[in-house]
Amino acid sequence: MLKRMVLLMQISLLLVVSCLVESKEQVDGVEQKVDFVKELTQIKMESLRESTQRDVGLVLSKLESLDKRIDAQNSKIDQGLNILGIALSVLGGVLAIFGVVGFFSVQAKAKKESARVAVEWFETNSSSLRNNIASLQERLDGLEAQAKESIEKNVLWVQASARDAMQHIQKQMENPMGEASVQNNVTIHSALALAEVAQVAKSKPEQKYSFNDLNSLAFNYYNEDDKASAARYWERASAHIDASDEEIVDSLFNLGITYNQIGHPRKAISTYDAIIDRFSDSGSRHVRLNVARAMLNKGIILNNLGEHERERDVYQTFLEWEINHKSDGLVEQLSRVKNCIGYLDLGDAKKNWSSRGQRDEKLHAAYRRFEEALVLDPKDAFVIGNIAYCDHLMGASEEKSREKLKLALALGGEHLYKATFKDFLLNPVPDLDESFEALLRSEWAKLTVQSHDL
Repeated sequence: MLKRMVLLMQISLLLVVSCLVESKEQVDGVEQKVDFVKELTQIKMESLRESTQRDVGLVLSKLESLDKRIDAQNSKIDQGLNILGIALSVLGGVLAIFGVVGFFSVQAKAKKESARVAVEWFETNSSSLRNNIASLQERLDGLEAQAKESIEKNVLWVQASARDAMQHIQKQMENPMGEASVQNNVTIHSALALAEVAQVAKSKPEQKYSFNDLNSLAFNYYNEDDKASAARYWERASAHIDASDEEIVDSLFNLGITYNQIGHPRKAISTYDAIIDRFSDSGSRHVRLNVARAMLNKGIILNNLGEHERERDVYQTFLEWEINHKSDGLVEQLSRVKNCIGYLDLGDAKKNWSSRGQRDEKLHAAYRRFEEALVLDPKDAFVIGNIAYCDHLMGASEEKSREKLKLALALGGEHLYKATFKDFLLNPVPDLDESFEALLRSEWAKLTVQSHDL
């Protein structure tokens, strides 16, 4: 059909072309022919259009029929695929069921075989296994024993080192007023052990603190120079319900020392009074020893406060009390009390220096007390120094005073040297004090040079 259309168009084109090439003279005739050709061509074109429309309608009808056939075929294919999917699903389920059944069957067989092999292997190796287990258990027991022993040794070492630290601190505190001449020679290891023991105590609830916990904390704070905290814990330790008399008196004694060191001398005196009133008649030698120390320290505090009459009363009380406890061996405390009484007499002599009779009486009384103290403790530097000073005031030769002063400085060192200057401030006797000061400086300079040479 398309070829026919093309052919008609070619014919039309040829006719037009032929008309165009006619000469101008034949225009009128040609126009007539052209009109005829136009009409003929129009008729043919309409006929061709109708024919073409019919052909197009036929083609569209065929295409529509083809689409319907394709849709029908696709529907059949979809149905087939659905049926195939269902069949595959059913087949998969069947295969899964058979697989599970097969798995459990194989698993059961494998378990039986494994059990059989395990039993056979165990029967073959049971003896060796038992021996290995026994050997391992033995090694484990040994390691546990070693670990336990190591832990116990470490605990014992820490406790022993902590006790060593507390003993050194206590020794320092047992000297009158914790004299600075007694150095704190606590080793680093002992200090660390004491800190560790204190840390263990801190980990407990405070209501569960034992006496030892409180005491350890107090010593550790004292060693760390936190004396206010140390005083607080010694006060609590002295009131602990499970504390013995020995533990109570130790805590109170240390509390008194600490109170005075942190600037509370009246509290210290009250604490020493509590020891004296409560424990003077104790049946424990250790407790009575602390009673003696409490009396001595109370007297020294009263001296520093300038309350010399009360101080003398305390020393007199001590001498009367000590007579009943000679077996306690309170030699050191007795020597110091006699020295303190002699120092009071020496002060009275200087106070009444213008009165020859009173002066000489007090000087001789002081000298006797110093000699009595020296018999009890021949190496007490302060007693020897007081005798040297007393000799100088009584008009002894310079050589005699020098020899005793030299010995006193060698024993007492810088602490005695500095303390002696304070004596010059008590009721000074200008000429004699100045000459003795020159003697003191001279001997100290020689001793210092010798020390540097060594």
